[in-house]
Amino acid sequence: MRIWANGMRRSATLAAAIALAVPLLHADTAVVGAGLNLFQISTSALPTLTANQYYGGMALDTTGRLLLSVNDYSNTAQPIFALTVSRDASGRIISVGLPSPADPYAVVPTGTQLGLGVGGGLIYNSDGSLLYDTDAQGSIRTYSSAGSTVANEDIFASQTMGGLQYVPAGFTGAGLLKASAYSGSTGGWYTILPNTTTSTAGPTADAFVYAPADGLAVYANSVLVADFQTASLTLYGVDAQGNPIPDSGVPWYSGIPPNSGVVYDAHGHEYLFTLTDGTMWALEEQAPEPATLFPLAAAIAGLALLRRRVTARPR
Repeated sequence: MRIWANGMRRSATLAAAIALAVPLLHADTAVVGAGLNLFQISTSALPTLTANQYYGGMALDTTGRLLLSVNDYSNTAQPIFALTVSRDASGRIISVGLPSPADPYAVVPTGTQLGLGVGGGLIYNSDGSLLYDTDAQGSIRTYSSAGSTVANEDIFASQTMGGLQYVPAGFTGAGLLKASAYSGSTGGWYTILPNTTTSTAGPTADAFVYAPADGLAVYANSVLVADFQTASLTLYGVDAQGNPIPDSGVPWYSGIPPNSGVVYDAHGHEYLFTLTDGTMWALEEQAPEPATLFPLAAAIAGLALLRRRVTARPR
């Protein structure tokens, strides 16, 4: 009995230490601004943008290159570059640059009027072709080495096109092609089917990406939205069709210029996004501070010591 009582007292002390450590760790990984690390991606190896240009949609290909559209309001065709990426020791993308030679991966038409660009949607089909949307003329187009074709013209003619993504495997609504568009403060989320298109109300998304259930996720299925109306990156839970659930939004980063593209880098566990001010940024889970790790380390060490002492006592 004395062994048990002594163990109970030690366990109570240990539990208190763990209780001190766990909330600190939880606070550090919570999906709020304080739990995120924001850093700028170096684009010094890219051409300087002119007054008419801005970065658009992004996608990572199977070789690790970053596809990036560079939109120019003065042209009706826009280049998409396949950029080389540089990573740090932890795997994060820290800079991007043009390959040599610096020829575009593709030059895609975006419409018949000036002032258009590739929207926040730039994704791969299973056959290796690219799907992209135009941000102001309301079309979804397909690009392959054979050229560009219009997949869905004028579906969104009266709205600004935003993001374009397939719902990934493991999510509710997996395999569905989703698109976002908005007019003023009214946002719509669309399911693109072969012979029809369904829609529901949602946030005014310039771009979006489905978020894996990692250390930052607060829902089993979630989507990170670059919201034009609220000037924020906000995480939403998703319904059975892969649409954002109203009133489930958790802000990750607020007060930003309009967002043109967002992509998840699984290798570096970070979310890259472009802004219309010509910059590229990344959000990642903030590593716990040493002061946060110490109570947990002490608790674990205390648990190991307690186990050795209890095991060593005669029965």
